[in-house]
Amino acid sequence: MSKSNLFLAIRKSLNKKRISLRARIDELRGNLRKIEVSGDSGDEIMANESQLTTHRLIDRFSKELLEVDRALRDISGGEYSGICNECQNPIGENRLLELPFTRVCVDCKLKEEEKEKRLTAKAR
Repeated sequence: MSKSNLFLAIRKSLNKKRISLRARIDELRGNLRKIEVSGDSGDEIMANESQLTTHRLIDRFSKELLEVDRALRDISGGEYSGICNECQNPIGENRLLELPFTRVCVDCKLKEEEKEKRLTAKAR
């Protein structure tokens, strides 16, 4: 696929993802308003857990939305390169189509995850 066609496909994918994330965030915010904290202590604990989980999902989706918006801005500004921020090699076409807002190639992502696992294991 040519670079211009790839970037068109990525932009289309990012716009779809943006719409999906916004809808999901709005849905979760609506669900928060429906969670009632009443009844016995068991009900209250369940409601609090549900609220906490919902807030975590909203936070996760909001961060992903920021990454999508950043990638769309980079494409519009001509700054989107498809180059890995870590090793400066091209990010694979399939990875860009699957995760169009990614900033790193598969190899660098795997290295990053391995490093995190080692740090987590040392902290225990």
